[in-house]
Amino acid sequence: GGSFAASIEQHTDNEIVSMCLSVLSGLFPRIPSPVDYYVSRWSSDKFARGSFCYVPPNCTGVEHYHLASPLCDGKGDLRVLFAGEHTCSTHPSTVHGAFLSGIREAYRLDLTYERGHYSEDMIFEWDPDVHELYQETFSLDGGE
Repeated sequence: GGSFAASIEQHTDNEIVSMCLSVLSGLFPRIPSPVDYYVSRWSSDKFARGSFCYVPPNCTGVEHYHLASPLCDGKGDLRVLFAGEHTCSTHPSTVHGAFLSGIREAYRLDLTYERGHYSEDMIFEWDPDVHELYQETFSLDGGE
């Protein structure tokens, strides 16, 4: 956010992608060129206007859980999933909250298709007592 984000939005899509690839190639020397891309301009988006969620005092996190609840059809099959920083009770209002929520929803799909149905008893929060739930999708121990 802030002035840096505002200045980035003044660049062309190609310039922004080139800047991102420059940073990523420093981390991953053999990174391929993107097949396609979409550059959003969050601050100038007429609906978002650079917004992110606000967590008021006494918010318990259950609100984020409800915002993350998927919509199902009459048979109980998943139809709409919700991801975004506003659905992450452990990291609301952050990029990593948005990222983690995307992983959560991908995993929700993994489990649903593996089991053949969606069940509301599936757990999707970062709970150290159930961290093994995430091992199929990614490693929490850095791959060791």
